[in-house]
Amino acid sequence: RSISNIDIFSFGLPRFSPGHHFRDGMTDEDIKEAQGGCELSAKIIGAKTYSVVILDEILGLVRLGALREEQVCSLMELSRRPPETELILTGRVDSPSLIQKADLVTEMRKVKHYFDSGKPARKGIEY
Repeated sequence: RSISNIDIFSFGLPRFSPGHHFRDGMTDEDIKEAQGGCELSAKIIGAKTYSVVILDEILGLVRLGALREEQVCSLMELSRRPPETELILTGRVDSPSLIQKADLVTEMRKVKHYFDSGKPARKGIEY
C-alpha cells in the first residue's frame, strides 16, 4: 500500500482463520463482496484511469459461483474499447470460453507446496 502510483482496492472476507488455515466454501457475504468488487472493477476499467488493472483471483470466483462468466467477459470487453487498459485476471480457470476470449493465458502448476505437509499460511504471502 505504500508504493506510489499503485492503488489497491480490496474485496472479500478473510479466507484464513486465526490459526492460518484456509476456509473453503462460499457464503452469501462472500458473493456480495465478489459482486461489489466486480461492479467497482467495471467502473475503474470504464473510466480509463489506469493503464493496468489486476483482478487477483477473480477466475476462482467464477469457478466457485460467486461471479458469472458473462460478468468477467464483460470486463474483458470493456478493457478493449479502446484498448487503453491492460487487464490481468488471475486464479484457476476451467472455462473454455474465458480462455478463448483471453489474449494471453499462462498456466502455473504446483509441483510442491508447504500446505501439503501441514504448514500454515504465511503472513504477507497468503494473507
